[in-house]
Amino acid sequence: MILIPLPHVVWGAHRLWALMGLSTLSAPSTEHTLSQFRPVLLDLDADLTRDGLRHLYALGVEPIRIADDFSQCQGYVRRSSANAVIVVPPTGAHVDAHHPVLAVRALIGPDLGLCVVLRESHAEREAELLAGDADIVLSLDGEPARQRARLAALTRRLQESAVTPASEDIYLNSRAHQAFLEGRPLPLTDRLFWVLEFMVRHPAQVLTPEDFGELLAAKGVRIRAQSTPSLIHRLRRILEKYGVGDRIYSVHKRGYRWDDLDAFLPSQRGKADEFFTVSMDRHRGNSS
Repeated sequence: MILIPLPHVVWGAHRLWALMGLSTLSAPSTEHTLSQFRPVLLDLDADLTRDGLRHLYALGVEPIRIADDFSQCQGYVRRSSANAVIVVPPTGAHVDAHHPVLAVRALIGPDLGLCVVLRESHAEREAELLAGDADIVLSLDGEPARQRARLAALTRRLQESAVTPASEDIYLNSRAHQAFLEGRPLPLTDRLFWVLEFMVRHPAQVLTPEDFGELLAAKGVRIRAQSTPSLIHRLRRILEKYGVGDRIYSVHKRGYRWDDLDAFLPSQRGKADEFFTVSMDRHRGNSS
């Protein structure tokens, strides 16, 4: 006979009820979704689950995953290529060294968005949370139009900071581990993306196998220096299919360097940005 502690039963039942309750949301609330805002919801206040999700859906936010502890949140952010975390902190906790907002910011790093949802608007509480490294604070009794506008502004900032030009035709999305050539996504694994990103951010610099090993070790991937040629070969084979394989140049007995004849120049920013935007719109099927 297996005994389950009563609090876990109550928590599980409450969680199931709250998530099933989403089926009662009206359809119009999800019509205008902020498609580029891809958050994981870290719910640390079970009593807010239903109302909090209802409010987010009304603002056009659809969380990728829902987590109720920090370890789940970290895993979901990594696997889902999320660009933000929405945290519902426990009621009444002051921002100190042990506050969930500070813990989440330390967990996700400075590049991802961090949004906090509260029950009610409190100017002092909001100021405290923003000082604690939150990007935006929402409340259930806040004005929806204003909160949606603030979320849209945050979404634009996240999008701009995520996708950066590496050259006139290559763009990198460091958050999603995705590279684009003339608007087309390249089919790269995470480690191949990191190798490409490392090279294009150090153009004309000879990078040794040890350099690549240290880079991947910092990402949590351990490889031997002897494995670097295999990685470079796989990356070059993929780039050759897109006509840019010759940009990886082998330096005998030293390593590899990225030789890009179209190296990105500040004067080309407008042209590159316009081309990338048009190409990505076409890729997403938004062009007429």
